[in-house]
This record gives sequence, structure tokens and C-alpha cells, in this order.
Amino acid sequence: MLITNIQRFSLHDGEGIRTVAFLKGCTLKCRWCHNPETIHKNRQALFHKSKCISCMACRKTCEEIHKIFKILRNIPDICADCADCLKCAEVCPSGAIEIVGKEYSPNDLYDELVKDKEFYEASGGGVTFSGGEPLLYAFELVPVMKKLKGAKISIAIETAGNVKWENFEAVLPYAGEFLFDIKCADENLHKYHTGSSNKLILENFGKLYDTASNISTIVARIPVIPGFNADENNMKEIASFLKNYPRIKCAEFMPFHAAASHKYDKMNIKNEFAGCKSIESDSEIIEIFREIFKSHNINIK
Repeated sequence: MLITNIQRFSLHDGEGIRTVAFLKGCTLKCRWCHNPETIHKNRQALFHKSKCISCMACRKTCEEIHKIFKILRNIPDICADCADCLKCAEVCPSGAIEIVGKEYSPNDLYDELVKDKEFYEASGGGVTFSGGEPLLYAFELVPVMKKLKGAKISIAIETAGNVKWENFEAVLPYAGEFLFDIKCADENLHKYHTGSSNKLILENFGKLYDTASNISTIVARIPVIPGFNADENNMKEIASFLKNYPRIKCAEFMPFHAAASHKYDKMNIKNEFAGCKSIESDSEIIEIFREIFKSHNINIK
């Protein structure tokens, strides 16, 4: 499994204090993605241009550097072969080249996650698997989840739902909570902004709901994205969909933020939402959306 980050002491990805493991790889390509480094399943290089001291160490080390160096000088879109090689990052004295994606075995990952058990016990927290799309690794995660459950550590899955149902089935015996993204009810609009239809996502949401007797909570997370779904019509459609599932714990708005812009620069990826400002969680538009959901008898976190 490739992990981009293990974030400790998280307070926003499930109940209590949580440790969040971000897995690399996703089945969607959301144009506004807040974690663009998790989209591709392979390791990638980030270039911190401000740290480059032009020492040429990378150029002297890598067999392919005559191709790569030119790219590096203009912020890299480095090929998978180079990212797998890692030589340039190893010799860089200033840390200008960063490889994103560290491989973990199930045992290694468990050992990292169990370190925070005292915090979980004190706060009612646990481990959250996020991404990217963690359910791409459903079968690889099962051994980790078995050990976590054996240690009485609660498990949450943050998912966009765009995977085969069998991936959900694999983790159902272990997951106590699902944070399930519902981005848009309109299929064409969803496909334009994420690169994929929402049919499988909505179908999986329904299946999860129907088999949720062993799941303590299902939270519907709605990203609020300007130019995509941040209007009353879209929110009414999402609320109408969720009204059919009255036993979900709640819905939660996830307002767009511009904090990921620097990641796009370092990865030489076009940021289509570069000009958009962050939406505050207590803004007037969010309050309007909250009232829409309340009018559909949906609990709001």
C-alpha cells in the first residue's frame, strides 16, 4: 500500500481524536481536489523550486537526468520511472525533490497506527482511512483492520464510493463508520467535474445503507464547490436524494478551500480552481444550504 501521509491528532475525520492514513490512488479526478498528490496510484515527485540550489547533484546521479533536469527546472511532472528510482531525491542536499508515496506492509501500517491508542481510548477516537480512495486497497487493508479491531480500535472509512461493491463488502465486518461523499445528484454535471458518472456511487450508498445494521454511523459528506454544486438547486437535489435514507447519522458540508494550491504548483498540475476563494464554514451560503437540508428532515453536523 502506498501512503502519502499519516496525520495524527485529527479532529474532523470521525469521532474523537483520530489518526488518518491517506492512501494513494483514486477512481475520480475531481477538478478541485484538495489532495491532488493522492489521485495517481504510483509514486510521484514534488519539486520545491524555492529549495533548489542548482548544485546539479541530481543531474550527476540519475541516468535519465538529461530528460528530467529540464523538467525539474520548470517544476516537474516527473515520470513514474524516475519516481520509482528515487536517486535524485536521495542525493538532493536541499530537499528540493520530494517523493510522494511511501510503501507500507499491513504489519508496518498497523504498528504506526496503534502508536496513538492511548489518545483513541481517552477521546473515543480511532483510525480513519482516507485518500485518494482507500477502498481501492480494501483487500490489502483487511489484515490491518482485523488487527485494529482486535485491539479494540474503532475504524472509519472516508470514501467517494466509486468502487466495486465487493470492496465495500470486504471491510464491512471491521468498519464502524463510513464518511461517504455525495458530491452531486446530476450525472452529467458529476461526470464533467469528476471524470466519472455518479451511478455506481449512488448505488453503493443505497447498498451500504441497506446493509448497515452492523455499522454504527453513516455520514454523508457534501463538498461545497463553487462553479460545481454550490447553489440551491444542486443542494436541493442532494437533499432530496438523502431524504430517502433517514437512518444516516447526519450530513456534513465540506466547504471548498484554496489551501491546496501550492501542491498543484509543486506537481506542475493545472489548478482549474486557482482563482476561487475558500468558502468559510459559517458563511451565509452554507447557512442557506443547512436550512435546505433541515427542511428535508436531514440532520446536519
